[in-house]
Amino acid sequence: VPAPAGIASEATDIRAVAVRVWAAATGASAQAGPAHVNLALREPLAPNAQELALLDLIFDDIPSPVITSLPALTGTVGADGEVAAEVARVGKTLVVAGDGSAPVATRVAEAQGWPIISEPTSGIVSSPNVVPAGVNVLAHSALGGKPLGRWADLVSEVEQVLVFGHATLTRPVQRLIAAPGVRTVVVPTRVEPWNDASRTAQIVLYGVDPSLFTPEEGTVTQSRAEWLDRWTSAGHDLAEVLARTVGEGDLADGLAPMRTVRSVVAASEPGDALVLGSSSAIRDADAYVTDWPRGLAVYGQRGLAGIDGTLSTALGIAIATGSRTRVVVGDLTFLHDAGALLRTASDPVGPLDIVVLNDRGGAIFSGLEHSGAGDPQLFERVFGTPHTAHLDLLCAAYGIDYQAVRSTQELEMLLREPNSAIRVFEVGFDRDDRGSASTEIARAVGETPVSDQRT
Repeated sequence: VPAPAGIASEATDIRAVAVRVWAAATGASAQAGPAHVNLALREPLAPNAQELALLDLIFDDIPSPVITSLPALTGTVGADGEVAAEVARVGKTLVVAGDGSAPVATRVAEAQGWPIISEPTSGIVSSPNVVPAGVNVLAHSALGGKPLGRWADLVSEVEQVLVFGHATLTRPVQRLIAAPGVRTVVVPTRVEPWNDASRTAQIVLYGVDPSLFTPEEGTVTQSRAEWLDRWTSAGHDLAEVLARTVGEGDLADGLAPMRTVRSVVAASEPGDALVLGSSSAIRDADAYVTDWPRGLAVYGQRGLAGIDGTLSTALGIAIATGSRTRVVVGDLTFLHDAGALLRTASDPVGPLDIVVLNDRGGAIFSGLEHSGAGDPQLFERVFGTPHTAHLDLLCAAYGIDYQAVRSTQELEMLLREPNSAIRVFEVGFDRDDRGSASTEIARAVGETPVSDQRT
């Protein structure tokens, strides 16, 4: 635990550490066992009266999360029934589905009549409770600082968020989870430490009580049905805006990344596998893909290994499953693992299409705070990291088929061709155009009327 520095979040941080330590020491979490805490201190090492009073406030005024029994350690089945009943009583609830959480998150949301904000790797693609373009509904709301009429009211009404799995992909979701007045319920989908990036979890459900899967008669009321409809209607409205704005077309401007990801998904069929590279690729899929094919397996390793080994991961999936596999990566991710293209004559090869979004650098940082602070030349060297690599020559050296792609129609046609080897498709665009493209999309969203009702 670092020494205090006087920042506003310190009280919440120390409380979160204390709760995790207590949960581990008492066997209530997946990290069960003796707990050791190192506290960094500053001189003078003895607290004064004001600091002691602050400690009282930290542990009195910040609620401690309720942690239900961990089945693997206690032998119990499911979460505590009273806690589950308390969670189920809150009608204006939003489900956030993180990585690999589809089976449990879908059952709970559909049983309770709650809308779902689903990340690409959650595995949820066809539930009627999924909000299309859900992260955009959050981003273009009062919570994101861009009021949009009834959508703003919609987000501000959220009373409870159920977070399944590891959901830390976008800032709009994190702002929602950390919003004052919103109760956060964390549901780990594996026997692992619970994920709570905002340190605001008030309930941790290790295991889901059966009552959440089969609610009592009358639980899904008319008000819940309306709540669900308002969310899905807003999502469909936004999906139509994105289809018109991003849509299909050339892959030479700032919309190239968004259009490319949509085209790769559109060319996918049931049984195919899709690997999304970290940084921009998976976020573009989250924000701009609104129609996911049923039966498409989506993988990502963000939060696990960053950009390291992404091509190797995709090749491994293609070989192990035999499924037609596609991977969308940025140029830096591609170059970082280009060694995966080196194959011996006896190495197995799966059907793998590699789609590279090449803006000759790290585009994701251009949309973050880094781009507006400090020396532009330093930003370009450290964050932009421009390069002069020629992907066509690199592929030729490895004996890999390569083709530059200029339009979404061409890309989808190529991706649907029979393939049993490794192929690389390059989409080149100017990194500086991405910001203006995002502004164009935001303007289109802001000018779109919201449907009163969708049938």
